[in-house]
Amino acid sequence: MNNAGVANSANAIPYILLIFLPTIFYILKEIIMLFRGNNVVDYGGEIYFVESTPMKANKNKRANNVPKFKTEKTIMENARKGLIGLGFKSGEARSLVQRLCTDNCYLDEADLISDCFRKE
Repeated sequence: MNNAGVANSANAIPYILLIFLPTIFYILKEIIMLFRGNNVVDYGGEIYFVESTPMKANKNKRANNVPKFKTEKTIMENARKGLIGLGFKSGEARSLVQRLCTDNCYLDEADLISDCFRKE
């Protein structure tokens, strides 16, 4: 019986690299993004790169409480209506939602409502 060929593992290395190459590139991209100092913000499938710059000290206390990104009015209104449906009074729900939205930016009503119950 003649030997038809040799099974050499060196032939398999390029195929293995082709399989794992996307994962390797993704990990490298994430490492580079960590060291570049950029923040990536994802708003429903659209990705925005936000430059992180050091903020100057401001003597006006109100300006320091302003979030970098604002929660959308529709999310705030839907969360307020949801809290009213769960038994909160209208004024209490409005003040709680506004207080939480000054500190954080919410992309989902469910996150905002769950934080309302954590703060209470």
